[in-house]
Amino acid sequence: MPKYMRIISLFSVSAFCLYSLVYAQSALSQYTPRALIDQHYNEAGFFDVHYCNWSDRPKFFLVLFSTQRFKEIRQIDTYYPDGSVLNRMDLSRYKLIKKKGKPTKRVFVSEIPVDANIAGGWFSAKISMHDGSIHQAGDFVYITAMPLAQNVVPKPRSENIPVPRRFSWDPVPGAKYYKVFVSDLWDDGRIIFDSGLLKTPYVDPPEGLIKKNGWYQWSIHARDVNEHVLFGDFNHGSNLVGLQFTTGEQ
Repeated sequence: MPKYMRIISLFSVSAFCLYSLVYAQSALSQYTPRALIDQHYNEAGFFDVHYCNWSDRPKFFLVLFSTQRFKEIRQIDTYYPDGSVLNRMDLSRYKLIKKKGKPTKRVFVSEIPVDANIAGGWFSAKISMHDGSIHQAGDFVYITAMPLAQNVVPKPRSENIPVPRRFSWDPVPGAKYYKVFVSDLWDDGRIIFDSGLLKTPYVDPPEGLIKKNGWYQWSIHARDVNEHVLFGDFNHGSNLVGLQFTTGEQ
């Protein structure tokens, strides 16, 4: 290649790189400086808001605050991006998280119906402690609904099918992670399988988990990100639930 052509080529690459850097900085500027620091965490715990599209209910915000200091908390107030009240969390409604070798944690949860006119932005929480101290937290929420999973196998309401060796579905647009739950309806709906986070639109259950002459129900939870500095555990997700099937003698 002639010398002048190499110079032009290098100039083009440099110009493109500079343009890309400027564009990236511009895209991030609407979140800066808060996006550079994880606002979800403070000394009291972890705050997060998810925009949820569940197949069995209208769209809603799932608001949560996870903490090991639950005995010290007096109240938790949460707010929309415009500063109006989202809710005061019900401290009697929580999930217990127990892990070997770690202190017990409570995850306070609330489900808030979505106002059709709500705008995205920084949702916030004010955690008031019994000692008078106050902790602040924030979560950026982008308002968009993730589609539900399609073309699932086993198909809903399938009857007397052979024991499935794989649960699968089409990739969900915008989803990077999935979770699958399977319940045994002959055993009062007890959850017998939790896949953990998946990066594939399928999962193979453990050998012998699904039995002949059984009655089962499963669900597919899709989410956009995981442990994101801006969006938290995830920003938006969908959950296709109530997928029942029975197995036969095969």
